[in-house]
Amino acid sequence: RRVHSESMEKNKSNQKLKARQQAYKSVLELATTQFNCGLTKNACKNFTKSLGLAFEGCEDIKASTEMCIGFLEAAQGNLDSAVERFQKALEQFFEINGVKSEQTGCVTSNIGAVFIELDDLLQALEFQKSAKTIVENLDNTEILQASINYNLGIIHFKLGNYNIALEIFKKSLEDYLAIYGENDVR
Repeated sequence: RRVHSESMEKNKSNQKLKARQQAYKSVLELATTQFNCGLTKNACKNFTKSLGLAFEGCEDIKASTEMCIGFLEAAQGNLDSAVERFQKALEQFFEINGVKSEQTGCVTSNIGAVFIELDDLLQALEFQKSAKTIVENLDNTEILQASINYNLGIIHFKLGNYNIALEIFKKSLEDYLAIYGENDVR
């Protein structure tokens, strides 16, 4: 009897886990669809809800979800909240991948971009410099490096360092042209 009871409890536990995994997947898919449709407020709410349903073993998805929420918060003008979400994502990506990864570089740059919006240019500069250091020797990060250079150009321009900004903008343009070609209209 005891073995049968333990087996039933384990089966119930497995069923609950599967139900939670399915709920997580459904809410995450809904949030992604809302995000892709531009329904930022609903997407933000459902990405946040999905974090509450997340289960062990999906840390990379949780970190990516935090990053998505950061984007959505920034798009809604909730810049302080965006920084908090990006910092959570940064901590999680750091735990998963270590310092030198495209994800940590990307999130670091995103934090810097929000600080540009907050007009905290010294903080923005520090985060963009850190992001540049993180990704400079990684493979397949050319687009991210061009974006970081562009952000550095904005910061130096806003700080009044026009010659530095011009050089950085030229480098960013060269990077984008090398990636996309001269006929791209981005």
